Amino acid sequence: MQNHPWPTARPTTRPARTLAALALAACALPLASQAQDAPVLPFGTLSYTAPTGTANATEVIDVWLQLQIDINSPALDFSSHPLAGFDPALVPTQGYFYPGNGDPRELRDFASVDGAYLNVYAGCTGSFIGDCSPGSTDYSFNFNFGPNSVIGLDHISLAPGATLDYMLGSFTPKAGGAAPGSYSFSITGLTLSFFGVDGNNNALFADGLTLASECAGCEFTRNVTAVPEPGTWALWLAGGVAVAGVARRRRY
Repeated sequence: MQNHPWPTARPTTRPARTLAALALAACALPLASQAQDAPVLPFGTLSYTAPTGTANATEVIDVWLQLQIDINSPALDFSSHPLAGFDPALVPTQGYFYPGNGDPRELRDFASVDGAYLNVYAGCTGSFIGDCSPGSTDYSFNFNFGPNSVIGLDHISLAPGATLDYMLGSFTPKAGGAAPGSYSFSITGLTLSFFGVDGNNNALFADGLTLASECAGCEFTRNVTAVPEPGTWALWLAGGVAVAGVARRRRY
């Protein structure tokens, strides 16, 4: 089984050039204690809020996830413009410049790191996505950029143990509907990226760092049923009318 993560599109807006505002704790600690208290990125796990269910062959299927910050994790608590909430040791010193003309990206030093944002990815696995080859599955996947999305979120405050529900995206069946059967999907993750500018005020973006991935053994599955033929619908409606008529006669 191949796994090709699908990162979402990076931001295209250029952040204003501001100095990162990073709070430093002024305290003198022994070297051994400093080693034990080395800064750690927040971390947690993801689980599907409705891991199983049934859908008909023409239904769009939304995928919802719940992020839970680990009880032993630092809080996921930051804001951008300027950046605040991260120990400076966790902030990258380099990011990528994207020329936008087909040339490869270039790794450059940050002159300033102005913010951070959340992003998501999905992997090509299971019968919902298959191997990512065109036409290899009855469904196409689209990330959610609308309400209840975390894509591009540049401020958040979650304490250890806290949870956040968000919609990852949707599986849309092919024209005419998907073939009946059981469909599955598993690989997804939530990432954190930093952005800023270089010495010439060009926008730079650091690669995303994984904050959470789906829990071990978790899987999103749907039992897809066929859409009833027009004749079947007509029989069902006729049966419903007959039952309603009998009930009405019994009342009188």
